[in-house]
Amino acid sequence: MPAAGGVEGVRPLVAAAARDARSDAEARDAAFGAVFAEEHAPMVRLAFLLVGDEDDAEELVQEAFATLHERWDRVDRPGAYLRRCVVNRARDLLRRRAVARRLRWPTGDDAELGADHLLDALAALPARRRVVRVGSVCGGVRPAPWSTRS
Repeated sequence: MPAAGGVEGVRPLVAAAARDARSDAEARDAAFGAVFAEEHAPMVRLAFLLVGDEDDAEELVQEAFATLHERWDRVDRPGAYLRRCVVNRARDLLRRRAVARRLRWPTGDDAELGADHLLDALAALPARRRVVRVGSVCGGVRPAPWSTRS
């Protein structure tokens, strides 16, 4: 019978631990909710000022809150951590945008240079350079080093 008594003696401990875990989770959720209510609007404003787009700002802030929630138990100052997350994510987005602009292929009207654009660009060159560029592009002629001077 001692085994049965031992099991029954453990059940109240397990039940008490489960109650404590629920109350800890509820306290954690309440604290996170309070931080969310206090910090959401200021973080969206900060993100908007950094990235210039409301939808991107909202997304950055939501990702930052998700990261904060995952690390809640290890974060001492949630507001500061959240702000750093938003700033870092905004920097990442701005960096991706800059790379995309540099690598962007021409589209629409810029996709092909028309004859007028090409002739205007050639007309803007000094005569010597014009001859060299036309020869190198159209005729496959490599310019001599002295021919690139005006």
